[in-house]
Amino acid sequence: MEKPLLTLGSEEFQSGIAPLGAHSEMGGIFYKATGITPLFDAGVSVSVNNGLLMAGASGTFASYGTVTGNIISSLAFNSNDLANTDAIFATSANKVCRLEFASGVPSGSLTTIFTAGTTLTPGLAIVQTSGGLIYIIYRQIGQMGRYETSGPTQTDNWIASLGTDYFGAMHTYFDTIIYGNGLGKVGTIDVPSVTSTSTSALDFDINSMATAISDDGTYVVIAITKNIKADTTLLSPTKVLFWDSFASSWLREYPISDPFIYSLKKTPIGLFAFGVTGIWQVSFDGVKKVFSHSPGIYTASGASALHYGNATSFFSDALIWGGQVGSSNAVTAVKTLGKLDSSALSAYLHPLQGPISKNITLVDGQLSKGYVFVADDTPQLAYYPIGSGTPGEGVSAQTVYFQLNQPIDIKHIDVVFGEPLALGDTLDLDVYRDQDNSATDFGSVSYDSTKTIRRFQFRNASGGALSIDEQFSLLISFTAGAVKIKKIEVFGHPMERKNI
Repeated sequence: MEKPLLTLGSEEFQSGIAPLGAHSEMGGIFYKATGITPLFDAGVSVSVNNGLLMAGASGTFASYGTVTGNIISSLAFNSNDLANTDAIFATSANKVCRLEFASGVPSGSLTTIFTAGTTLTPGLAIVQTSGGLIYIIYRQIGQMGRYETSGPTQTDNWIASLGTDYFGAMHTYFDTIIYGNGLGKVGTIDVPSVTSTSTSALDFDINSMATAISDDGTYVVIAITKNIKADTTLLSPTKVLFWDSFASSWLREYPISDPFIYSLKKTPIGLFAFGVTGIWQVSFDGVKKVFSHSPGIYTASGASALHYGNATSFFSDALIWGGQVGSSNAVTAVKTLGKLDSSALSAYLHPLQGPISKNITLVDGQLSKGYVFVADDTPQLAYYPIGSGTPGEGVSAQTVYFQLNQPIDIKHIDVVFGEPLALGDTLDLDVYRDQDNSATDFGSVSYDSTKTIRRFQFRNASGGALSIDEQFSLLISFTAGAVKIKKIEVFGHPMERKNI
């Protein structure tokens, strides 16, 4: 008599992707799952759909208007002096622009506030002086600019003759802006006055430069590297420094085995360094690698690679970033590590499929509650809810290979749906025995107006049972609609192993 040989449900779905790959027996249940999520309304509210496996939300595009260039930096802000602007962006075409929000989502088009005089690098700051003036501070190659919003008055070379070997590191630390200033030094700007500045507040190895700056709530943290050409293959000395923002030297330093650090992100769960080869958790007590694979962040040629370090952010209790899936940008994803909802399991996920054959230039999960903003080099800007919204189509999830102690015959695979299939819903199922051969088709199911489908049996399209000797993997394709899976059960018979 046939019996269930494998059952996958909410706990397995929430375990996410196994970073070790297709044959991992540790970590997540999935080998690949781009654009797939087990969470609905993550980080916003409790949903009856949490724990169901479904296609992640498709993005809504914000109109670029007349703005040009790839977005490389972002900042949430609201001021009457900027017509209640809720987000400010910098682009690679030297535009500093704004996007107004209504009820948490973009309203209208991106509009240019001003055009910088020379090449913009990432990093924006909004400051208000003790006298009530509001300034946008923006970094360019070789100089720092200042834009007074109430004037408006634009001074591109407000701080002139800065280092041109610069990757764009800039961070607001309490009431001080810390910025990289070419080889061997960082500069500071005092926020209350916006007049007290130092172009060499801290000196370090003249053969190194700052690639990312943040803080841990107590100290300034600076990532430096001797890899000044941003060669992604060169393991040149890279380290993080801890500095109190005023002493002539730093307090601690730790090496990081990576070509360079794109980004340092301060989050509610700690400070993290995004590199070429992985992600590290950074603290005053040391550095620990928490993700041992390339994040896939967009790497342009040469030093301009680090313009795209802002494709990193956080959402709820998870790191979130944009990057390639595999070795090319043919498929991209917004990836997460941690808990997208504080009540969920900690997991590695690809809940949002990114633009096809485009490079993700920015990810920001801190502009509007419940949304992740993603920019790419089309150029375009889209915003995604995590889980809710209109699902994407044509996305799929492949499980890791389940190892067998004895051969089995698979008779059928039952899928239990969290909601009955509705008009437009289609799900396809295939079974792999290995990656060297084509998958075996187990058919598909679509909405049928003559019945309400809550459970469906998928069977070998070629007829009969499918004999499996050592291993198998399931490929679940969300072809169309808004299919939500509650449980998957594999039915069959254990078979006697024959010696050959």
